[in-house]
Amino acid sequence: TAVRSGWDTIGDDVPGSVAASVATRLDGLPPEARPLLMAAALLGRQFDWTLAAASAGMPEASAVELLRLAVRAQLVDVDGAGFRFRHALTRDAVLAAGTAPEQARLAGRALEALGTGEPALSGELGPLAASLAVVAGDTDRAADLWLRSARRALDEGSLASAQSLAERARDAGSSTVTDAVDEVLLRVCALSGQTERAGELGLGLLARRTDPAERSEVHLVLGAAALAAGRWDAAEEHATAARTLSAADAARLARGDALAAQAA
Repeated sequence: TAVRSGWDTIGDDVPGSVAASVATRLDGLPPEARPLLMAAALLGRQFDWTLAAASAGMPEASAVELLRLAVRAQLVDVDGAGFRFRHALTRDAVLAAGTAPEQARLAGRALEALGTGEPALSGELGPLAASLAVVAGDTDRAADLWLRSARRALDEGSLASAQSLAERARDAGSSTVTDAVDEVLLRVCALSGQTERAGELGLGLLARRTDPAERSEVHLVLGAAALAAGRWDAAEEHATAARTLSAADAARLARGDALAAQAA
């Protein structure tokens, strides 16, 4: 089974010779090195060794000594003030050496430690936390974390990243974020010129939404997408619908007026 960690995918396609070599080196280390290196592998090829230590439930001083032994065993290298696996396949082989329950337990501990130390989970920490939640078996949390990262990317104008992250939130299989994911994807598609898909997403949201303000917002986004595609009549129709639904909301009503003026 493939395991996602950060932006990487770890599969079962580790060559037998590499797997055997890594297994031999792991067997030559103290037993407590196994969970430490497995936790490190869950964090990526270049990993935060303090987080790996916390995930393995050991003091940092002990972790450093074990990592030094792993360096001598040619499993990891010193990387500035930290460590990294010597090769991507080395990392894959270390992770593949563990069982699913071991991976889930370590991922859960890593997720807990990561959430305690970095509550905002900004930058690459958000996708990393989401991938850990997947391995830990917490699909609802994984979907929420992917969604939060997608929203952050959208706010920063990174449309491709926002779309990829939102798709991962959807693929997590949780029904708790379906509408929120579609909202992000709708905005991404509208801004990136994916007019046809924006229309499909918008119609789906309109079919499920009953709140007038929420429906008005969908119409405004769809209208902007139609406007960008040169579909003036469709843009005007969405502007009319948005204004009708926003009679009591001056700000949204003004946006509907502006959309109608641009369409005209």
